[in-house]
Amino acid sequence: MNVVFVNMYDFKNLFVNSIPLGILSLATTLKDNKDFNVKVLDFNRIYENKILNVTDNIDENITNAVNYILKYKPNVVAMYTMCNTHAFSIMFAKLIKLLEKEITIMLGGPHATLTAEDTLKEFPFIDLIGLSEGERTIEQILYGIKNKELSAVNGICYRRNNNIELKNNVELIENLDELPILDYSLLEFNLNRNIGIEVGRGCPYQCIFCSTKEFWERKFRLKSNKRIYQEILHYKSKYGINDFAFYHDLFTLNKERVLEICKMFIEKKLHITWGCSSRVDTIDADMIKAMAESGCNLLYFGVETGSARMQKLIKKNLKLDIFLDLIRTLKKYEIKPIFSFIYGFPQEKAEDVDDTLQLVYMLYEEYRGMPKEKKATFQLHKLAFFPRTELTNNYIHLLEYEENYLTGVGGGDAITKWHSEELNEIVRRKNIFPQYYTYKNEIQGLLKNLDFYFAYFFIKIIGNLDMTYKLILDYFSGEHIQIYLAFNKVLNKENEGLWWTKYETTKLSTHETILVFGKFIKKYDFRSEKAIIREMYELESSFLNFLSNSNKDDHEFTLEKIYNYDVYRMKKNRCNEKISRRNILRLLNSKNKPIVEQQYI
Repeated sequence: MNVVFVNMYDFKNLFVNSIPLGILSLATTLKDNKDFNVKVLDFNRIYENKILNVTDNIDENITNAVNYILKYKPNVVAMYTMCNTHAFSIMFAKLIKLLEKEITIMLGGPHATLTAEDTLKEFPFIDLIGLSEGERTIEQILYGIKNKELSAVNGICYRRNNNIELKNNVELIENLDELPILDYSLLEFNLNRNIGIEVGRGCPYQCIFCSTKEFWERKFRLKSNKRIYQEILHYKSKYGINDFAFYHDLFTLNKERVLEICKMFIEKKLHITWGCSSRVDTIDADMIKAMAESGCNLLYFGVETGSARMQKLIKKNLKLDIFLDLIRTLKKYEIKPIFSFIYGFPQEKAEDVDDTLQLVYMLYEEYRGMPKEKKATFQLHKLAFFPRTELTNNYIHLLEYEENYLTGVGGGDAITKWHSEELNEIVRRKNIFPQYYTYKNEIQGLLKNLDFYFAYFFIKIIGNLDMTYKLILDYFSGEHIQIYLAFNKVLNKENEGLWWTKYETTKLSTHETILVFGKFIKKYDFRSEKAIIREMYELESSFLNFLSNSNKDDHEFTLEKIYNYDVYRMKKNRCNEKISRRNILRLLNSKNKPIVEQQYI
């Protein structure tokens, strides 16, 4: 029996290069079973390698992808789905059944598991759903399909006599060392970056927005350090790769285990680099030192919010006052952190969001001057309501459909926009696709495009127009959210409405970002401070323009211009002189003559 495992894709995030460990584990489990001919299709890599190309027609994309699957003559198509790909799996399933009705369609993965009964009720062309962890049940499921008898099969949701039956009495795998070492050759593509190693599963915390705790039942498990070490040796020997991503929501929960494996890596002289996910309250200086010495160069932290009030409400419960010591230790040992944040919680206020932006600003300032490859990076995501989370259960009756979730899509450099009536109709089912819905109130309306502003403006502006931003921030009494609201108002007025739609399908370069921000500076009335803000912008943007266009061998920068304020000195001494509102007013009120600057760097 031919079984094709499909890693679904999301047009908004093509080429993210995430490795489908779930289906790879299932395929590895089956590869020696002579009854099943297993194929793994990872569409992220299929598109990245130009085997198929993304077009601006969603129906054409899906038809091409389905035909690609069908050329392998599958008896079973098993699609792995997450929240961003589940809707596409529905469209795939419908077309596959239309073309080859005898093919059995099975869905699996977190989103399919959490919405299993509703999905089968709504979409009759889907035959069954594999639930939760599938390594212990996949052979039994496939034999049940082959013999057309699923009544004795566990770990599935399926149809029986026109009824939906859910049978999920399978215990989670206690000893993850029982799982096979993944066979990456099943992916059929060269591994030229790094390799993902699943080092454990489950998170014991209780964040109200997280679907992970629902899928893994808050059951924290780790592979043994010996097994992790064996996997690394295997992948180093077979693929010649020395860079590894440790896949686990919270690898650093057990300090003793972390220190032990770091010691093992050092003593065995593995000479690898690796990264993992952590919480800021489950890691300390001793761990960071040991991790760095053993090759750790990247840590991912889900911070979510800079507001102490919201930390409690969403049950993340991080103590934000520990950040300064943490990041200084990370800097000391040159471990690059990624800090991820979320906005749009129903109980969030403008001041809570400002707290988040202020925390990001503080962290960014701490890393200023560090080499680019060691600097912290930041993410801000709009809240998504995932199925069956505590947050979704509390607010699902208040959620409204968000049309914009389905407008901007793309892949790589060829970003496209399309609209699919069928896809729009599919995701209207709130019980299955709550992530396409949002909680709407006044503050949510004002912050609708904050994630776009954050990625394309906030981070780039504080990094490249730092003194200009400082002056503007001081004008708004230190409130970052007020800068966003003013920027939003000016750009909306200029573009007659939703300004970000003008840029959402364009990868704005830093130069383009600075030009757009310059429009805001030119049109907003900063009252008595507007002259010095505009001059600082002119100085910084001119300097950046020079750097982007100058010969790399030319180490001299000559700036010769008449300024009404000593903006060059302010820029040059930014680390040594606090530019406060009082200092600005002093400069404005002084009778300084225009200054001619001629400086060399």
